[in-house]
Amino acid sequence: MAELEIDIEVEGGVISGTLVTDGQFLSCAVSIIIAGSGPTDRHGNQKALQNHSLEKISTSLLSHQYASFRFDKRGVGRSYFPSLLESDLTIDVYVKDVHSIIQTLSDAHGFRIFNLIGHSEGGLIALLVAQTACIHSLVLIATPALSFAENLFKQYQLRAQQYTEHVKAILESIKQGKDIQYGDEHVDVVFRRSAIPYIKSCFFIDPLAIASTLNLLIHVIQGDNDLQVGVTNGIRFEEVLGGNHVKLTICEGMNHVLVDASKDKDQNVDTYNDPSLPIHSKLQ
Repeated sequence: MAELEIDIEVEGGVISGTLVTDGQFLSCAVSIIIAGSGPTDRHGNQKALQNHSLEKISTSLLSHQYASFRFDKRGVGRSYFPSLLESDLTIDVYVKDVHSIIQTLSDAHGFRIFNLIGHSEGGLIALLVAQTACIHSLVLIATPALSFAENLFKQYQLRAQQYTEHVKAILESIKQGKDIQYGDEHVDVVFRRSAIPYIKSCFFIDPLAIASTLNLLIHVIQGDNDLQVGVTNGIRFEEVLGGNHVKLTICEGMNHVLVDASKDKDQNVDTYNDPSLPIHSKLQ
């Protein structure tokens, strides 16, 4: 295995990533792995969550002789953005970064066929990129089928019901362009003022509507022990778009960090910080 560190200059800084091959170019194709929400690095980790989920995908791809590229998001890991503010971030910024990655892998490294693998919210970014880039295949892993606002509210209903009414009011305020009423410590952190531009940029995006416009067979992969993006999301993609447009794979026992996990919530969450666990067998 050969890992090549690549720095890609984009507006405001440098995106840093890892190109994984067998030491030679396996073919002219490369899979770009796009991380989910939050300060997630190229390995699928955050500061307090070390599970190496995206690195495991890359290793699995190589075992089947596929090259891959995974990268640190803006302001994360070795991606360098000296003047970056959280309020500068929108989903369109992340989409542009992936376009720059495609251009660099084509111009500087000779790749001609591009596959996108998006995990969770990274799947939404992949869908948006596929609207304007020439993509050979698209894989959505644990990607919400609902809109951003619907999915966020559903997560609160399932995991933190005490906040649902306040969150519902905040989402309605954002939808109508009104000022948010702060005052609850938890909600004030999640809907902090610096995060609102990003939330607004995602608010009206409908993953199913975007997917329906793409002339691609979309591979949707969903675990049935996922605490964050329930299995009904994968099923919804298939139900709405049909079997001719979506190939659905349900991974029995898989959770959000792509490993076998217990249905017990605490034991499931424990896997988020255990990099030793193997990736689910259907992803190997």
